[in-house]
Amino acid sequence: MSKKAEVTCSFIGLGLIGGSIVKALRQAYPEMILKAYDKDRNGLSLARKDGVISEAYEALTDSFFDCDYLFLCAPVSENDQFLGQIRQSLHADTILTDVGSVKQTTHAAIEKAGLSSVFIGGHPMAGSEKTGYQNASERLLENAYYPWIAFAKNLDFTKIEFVESPFNLTDTSVNVLTLPELEQSWHDIVGELNKAELEQIKYWKSNIIGDIIFNFWD
Repeated sequence: MSKKAEVTCSFIGLGLIGGSIVKALRQAYPEMILKAYDKDRNGLSLARKDGVISEAYEALTDSFFDCDYLFLCAPVSENDQFLGQIRQSLHADTILTDVGSVKQTTHAAIEKAGLSSVFIGGHPMAGSEKTGYQNASERLLENAYYPWIAFAKNLDFTKIEFVESPFNLTDTSVNVLTLPELEQSWHDIVGELNKAELEQIKYWKSNIIGDIIFNFWD
């Protein structure tokens, strides 16, 4: 990305992930125009005070949609409710992306809204047990990559049917998880999980490591 002052990014949602991306962009591209909408006025106010965002919005106006990139950073269920207005207001050359891990429902909503041609989905592999802009950090996503992949023949909201890799992959930059690894009980790694993760596992009734690594809930 070039460091041109006219590059503009707008964010729907300025919580932990959205706030961290904004902070990282502000640090890397000081002249970039960064706009943010969030129902949490305290978060918006704090971001303005920090000098992180250029413009704060309490409503999705035409000027908010005057941007090169639009990031959906609210919870997935809330992101979907904005798609109708986004479809009407988004400029033809604006790229739409998101930070949610739940892609099946998101893609269905994107297709229904007629936004597939401008949408590039994302899933930052980083997070924290804390939430909100006040806990955002420009370093949250720094070097946060997890080169693990798996193959499946069936995807359901709460159940993934994993299979062995059908390919002989020689790319050493990724790790292909085997079926025994994916179907291992999560109880074997319970000591490596924090309280928030254990609560989610209990709520969603996950039994194997594969369902946790490639989950639909966070």
